[in-house]
Amino acid sequence: MIASFVHQLKFAVTAVACCAALAPVAHAQDSYPSRPTRLVVGFSPGGPVDVGARLLGEHLSRTMGTTFLVENRVGANAMIAAESVKRAAPDGYTVFVSSSSAITLSPVLHKNTIRYNPEEDFAPVATIMEMPLILVVNNNDPKMKSVRTLQDLVELAKKNPGQITYGSAGPGNITQIAFEVLSSRAGIQMVHIPYKGTASAQSAILANEVNMVFDSLSVMAHIKSGAVRPLAISSNRRLAELPDVPTVQEAGYGDFNVASWVGLFVPKATPRAVIERLNQEVDGALKDKELAAKLTVQGPVLAMSPEEFQQRIRKESAELVEVVEKANISIN
Repeated sequence: MIASFVHQLKFAVTAVACCAALAPVAHAQDSYPSRPTRLVVGFSPGGPVDVGARLLGEHLSRTMGTTFLVENRVGANAMIAAESVKRAAPDGYTVFVSSSSAITLSPVLHKNTIRYNPEEDFAPVATIMEMPLILVVNNNDPKMKSVRTLQDLVELAKKNPGQITYGSAGPGNITQIAFEVLSSRAGIQMVHIPYKGTASAQSAILANEVNMVFDSLSVMAHIKSGAVRPLAISSNRRLAELPDVPTVQEAGYGDFNVASWVGLFVPKATPRAVIERLNQEVDGALKDKELAAKLTVQGPVLAMSPEEFQQRIRKESAELVEVVEKANISIN
């Protein structure tokens, strides 16, 4: 009888302990959010990351019954914003809204000076959109007159090694990374001409200063006007606006998915229940047709689970290390 009592007592203690362990998670999920949440953006107002964060924040404020406020902490390619979120309380009320550059590219290019580790300091929550690049050439460029496909471009580059130029938004920018990956896959050698930002690189292709660029979706207006023509898309899915333009991967150059994305991160120790709640809410938001249409102006919507998001980050980070080392890309 005593043994039975002891057994029952042990069972009761275990049950209480289990309930106590689960209580914080359940409480976090049930009560979150109970006060305003900060969406920290490392870029100036008006850019794609800021616009995406504001559109999402407005939607979540309605659906989650509290306020989601965008806070711009500009500087060092979003690294300042990342550091501030790293130091924030891991409760879900401070969320880092970032492009891929601060998570996958900066840790590779600034490995000796960066003061955070994406893998150790942040937990991925959700993606909201992807920002692919469009490879374009100038319609009035004599060198590009016969180039109608990506394969044509590769053949021309092979016949003229070191004589074909491409512009980028700067050393180490994703617009350079895309060309370095393509050059490696296709076995071609081209000359890199860096500019100070995407707008300057776009002006260069319009002025025939370079033979080609991987440009953002802002180049669509010039595609429609006939000033430039598109050859390929840098992501692994076609653009709805350019259904007849293949991806680099479809053109035959391997597993090619060089595209920036915008995603949400929280401090690493944030309760799993809060991460899952945020992911569910973001996933629901992306299914809203009105919101999706507004986001698509910046880039196609992209929904991922935290696990899928983490896998993509790890894969991209590993690939970037290889590309940067092989191309000897350095930031002065």
